Amino acid sequence: MMNYQQQNSQMTLREGLAEFRANLKEVAGGEGSEAQNLFNAHDAVHVVFGCGSDLTHETLADVWTLCASDVKLRNYLGYLNVNEALELVKKESPSAMLLGVIKALPSAAKVWLRSRKMTKPWPFQGSAEFLDKPLCEIRKRFNIEVVA
Repeated sequence: MMNYQQQNSQMTLREGLAEFRANLKEVAGGEGSEAQNLFNAHDAVHVVFGCGSDLTHETLADVWTLCASDVKLRNYLGYLNVNEALELVKKESPSAMLLGVIKALPSAAKVWLRSRKMTKPWPFQGSAEFLDKPLCEIRKRFNIEVVA
C-alpha cells in the first residue's frame, strides 16, 4: 500500500499525485491539453479516494468519480472521445478489463455506500485548490473513507 492510500496520510494532494504517477507505466496527455486536464482530474480521484492504478482500482476510481464527484455520467463518458484516453483503454484486453471489473464488484458496493456519507461531492475539475492540502484534511472535509 502506498502512503497516499492510507486514510490518515499526511501527504499533500500534490505529493500523493507524485507518488501515484511515479508508479504508472506511462503518464498520458500533453501539457495544457484537454487530455491533460482529464488525466489530472482522474489522477486526483485516484489519490483522494486512495485507489491504485491496476484495472481493479481503475474501476473503483470510476465508481468513486460517478458516485462521489460532481461530474455527470454523460460528461464522463464523453471523455472517451479524448484520443489519449481512448488509446489507454485500447491497450487493455477486453478479458483483462472484465476481470478488473469483476474483482472490483465487492468493493464497488462499499464505495457507493461510503459516497452516500460524504458531506459534499468531490470537485472533479476543481482539485487544483487542494494541491497543497494534506490528504487527511481533504478526506475529513469531504468525509471520505478510503476503501482498502
